[in-house]
Amino acid sequence: MAVPKFTSRGYYVTSIEHLGTTTSLHKIGQYFTAHYFAGVAAEAMLRALSSGEEDQFDNSHSIEYWAKKANLLPTGPEEKQDNFRARLFDLNLRWRANQRYYNMKMLDTWLHNINLDGRVRGDRVKVSTERMLELANEIVGLGVNRWNKKS
Repeated sequence: MAVPKFTSRGYYVTSIEHLGTTTSLHKIGQYFTAHYFAGVAAEAMLRALSSGEEDQFDNSHSIEYWAKKANLLPTGPEEKQDNFRARLFDLNLRWRANQRYYNMKMLDTWLHNINLDGRVRGDRVKVSTERMLELANEIVGLGVNRWNKKS
């Protein structure tokens, strides 16, 4: 039996595929699952930019960890870099790898506890998913640009 190999190209493709899945899930109101896949899409792109061609799988799922390894900070003024760091911090708080074991109520409770969206009236998971999709689109977009320059 062939064992899958984790390569930078594989992570890149995974990121693009999962971002598309996230968008589709969001459109049909599957916010809980879209929330999770947005985090995976962002992490996969950061892994793509951090990994060698056949690195051993690294069990870390921290967005902060992978962002540092990927060195994805934009060039330019410190203010621009700080703004991007704040968005990575936002993503890192909203998405945790252990969410794959959450149910909807657990995610809602987590989002309530971290209170990134202030007082949300209605569906907290929907509001957070919209932010996750925005953040994942930004990270994947930056990653695609970096990938294309490197190729």
